[in-house]
Amino acid sequence: MSTWYTETVSCPRCAVANDVSLLHGAYVGRLPEVKRAIREGHFQRFACTGCKAEVRVEAPLVYTDLPQGQYIAVEPPATPDWRAARRRHVEVFDGAFVLGPPCAERLAHGMRHRMVLGVDALREKVLLWDAGLDDRVVEAVKHDVLVAEGTSPSTHLLRVVAILDGGHLLCRRTAVPIRSGPVASPTQGPRADTIILPAAAYARRQAASNRIATELPWLADDWVVDLWLGTT
Repeated sequence: MSTWYTETVSCPRCAVANDVSLLHGAYVGRLPEVKRAIREGHFQRFACTGCKAEVRVEAPLVYTDLPQGQYIAVEPPATPDWRAARRRHVEVFDGAFVLGPPCAERLAHGMRHRMVLGVDALREKVLLWDAGLDDRVVEAVKHDVLVAEGTSPSTHLLRVVAILDGGHLLCRRTAVPIRSGPVASPTQGPRADTIILPAAAYARRQAASNRIATELPWLADDWVVDLWLGTT
């Protein structure tokens, strides 16, 4: 079920208050335009009524695509205690599906569930899952690439923004988030660069995916599969 609500947010450029409509629960089986907006990168972006600047709002959200077996709980970037948020979302999921009526319990079997921080992380999961890729393998490849260049996953954040011809993954690299709570931010954001995760690197990691949980134990969680969060 999709549920909307109105939130008042201040423009980060001119401080004008804007009333915007946000989704608390997004059932994209009935809202294909929402899934399209997420995939294209303009989900929850609005023009300020004062200065006309485009801003993006980060706020809690539950994304469900039942035909695809996808359930993604979204919290704002840099949520102060993401572990507490994880526990809360597990309880909600179990209450609705695992411990729910038989029809809901059946839906839970085989459903992939994750908790992510921010719209960029949501978009990444949707892109990867829709392409049939294993997000755990992708996070392991991120680790390998960052370590090889002498960069720490605790200070640099990679998010897949496109799947290129040949299966290569284009990532946007930024400094780790510093905000918490529902906030509005300029869509341009801080300066960022890009990095490509080679398809061959993914294939190598996938062939030895049984070793990921041993080498990178924080990626073994069934709810939070995120290289950066594993370092915090």
